[in-house]
Amino acid sequence: MLKKLVALASLTAVTGILTSVAVSGCSTETSVITTEGGTTDVRTERPPTPEVDSGPAVCPIETEVDTSGYKWKSPTVNPGACTEQHLAALVTYTDENETATFAQLRTYLNSQDAECGACAFAADGTTWAPMVVTSSGQLAVLNVGGCISIASGNDNCGKAYQHWFECRFEACADCPEGDTSAFQSCASAASQGACRPAIEDVLDVCGEGIEDYETTCDNEKYVFEAPIRAQCIGFGDGGTDGDAPSDG
Repeated sequence: MLKKLVALASLTAVTGILTSVAVSGCSTETSVITTEGGTTDVRTERPPTPEVDSGPAVCPIETEVDTSGYKWKSPTVNPGACTEQHLAALVTYTDENETATFAQLRTYLNSQDAECGACAFAADGTTWAPMVVTSSGQLAVLNVGGCISIASGNDNCGKAYQHWFECRFEACADCPEGDTSAFQSCASAASQGACRPAIEDVLDVCGEGIEDYETTCDNEKYVFEAPIRAQCIGFGDGGTDGDAPSDG
């Protein structure tokens, strides 16, 4: 579980992703063609997947993923529930316990500070915590869109971002469990193919400010860092400091 959190931290940036990418076992190529009449056509092509001797496929599915049925809820905002020291301790714990489970990660933060733990990990409600927990204590949602929503002041931007993030899990469901390298490669390729409509929706809804929002929501190492900082610590002078996002 924690190894996947490591992999995801480098996969939460839309900016600059719509370029040609090649990965082990599959590739996509994006071509921009301008006709004599001045019309621009953007085409994404994927060559046939080469045969491999053994092992599961690491390429994303070829069919475009429909994210319209994905859920979304506004982020819970409780600045001051956690501190940077709490977050740093959680990062250190994750560094030192690569085989720890999600439940152990949650238990550790709760042992450090119950209020912080309750903010960072919470059940599905009217709003979403940084990490939404199922009734059995498992991870249901990694709420990366919550930070984008807060940074942009636009819930629809956060929603589109979250849907793009989740799209790649569906597109890469066949990746070997625990193989972070395969998942990274597959997720990058998915943004060029099966999840391309989702990433284009992010760019349409969030606009030119998306690069700034992603900079604000940067994860240095683990994907939980920015959501906890945005929702449970607050951006302070560097951000909105917990102001509730709008719908537009």
